[in-house]
Amino acid sequence: MNRDAFRRGLKRLEEYIDRLDEIATLDQARFLSDFMVHAAAERFLQLAIESILDLGNQIIAARELSEPTSYREIPLVLGRAGILPTDFAESLVPMVKFRNVLVHDYADLDLNLVHEIVVNRRQNLRQCLGYLSRYYAHDTTQPS
Repeated sequence: MNRDAFRRGLKRLEEYIDRLDEIATLDQARFLSDFMVHAAAERFLQLAIESILDLGNQIIAARELSEPTSYREIPLVLGRAGILPTDFAESLVPMVKFRNVLVHDYADLDLNLVHEIVVNRRQNLRQCLGYLSRYYAHDTTQPS
């Protein structure tokens, strides 16, 4: 694992979550009526989830863990390896599935659901950032 690239990935993930934190302060009416706001929320959600998947894949490759056959398996592989708590890893699967909606079914996207995720579930992203950051800090198998 390239530790420098992993560190940069963690920093980007944190920036995306910080932007979602800002968007979460807006009321639902503004969120729903302002195209730029909900478009930014959609994009930052997508980027945050993809960052988690990318970081997870880096860990999986470096640790030579079982290769996931789909994106939704990435957190589960990390859970089985003890990098994420198993329950938490399972709770990320719906977020990964939502990433697929953001990427592929954006025309039918429910903006109320996007708002609900930004307001009530973005902390799962920050919690995952914490677990991945702790892994980075304690991984001594790779040179700096």
